[in-house]
Amino acid sequence: MNAEQRVLIIDSDLKNCKAIKYALTEYGTGAYYTLSVIDGIERLNRHNYELVILDISLSETDGLQLLRFMRLCHALNSLPDTQGRRIDAHIILGKTLREIAADEGVSVKCVSVSISRGLETMKKYLKNF
Repeated sequence: MNAEQRVLIIDSDLKNCKAIKYALTEYGTGAYYTLSVIDGIERLNRHNYELVILDISLSETDGLQLLRFMRLCHALNSLPDTQGRRIDAHIILGKTLREIAADEGVSVKCVSVSISRGLETMKKYLKNF
């Protein structure tokens, strides 16, 4: 890894974060840390990281749940924009297929097929992750 590659450290212990960051920067890797799960999620949404170092016993949440959430977000973000937007609208926002179709000016079948294919792609992605 080098300075162009980014590593995110999510740990509630400041000493651990600083020690890991120091070790990585000694090897020329760009390292960033956060003490908060919420801040870690925000950073993951704003930047691309080649590696995330995660304390699985975080005080705010179960680290394994956070890892599952990160994988799910990554799978959703790996889809084409239209599929990702439709899945987000249907599953996360709770919109019906008719509402999504009306918003986009397309048929309900088009939305249904898009969401089904997107979910299948996400399943494959998560299975191989």
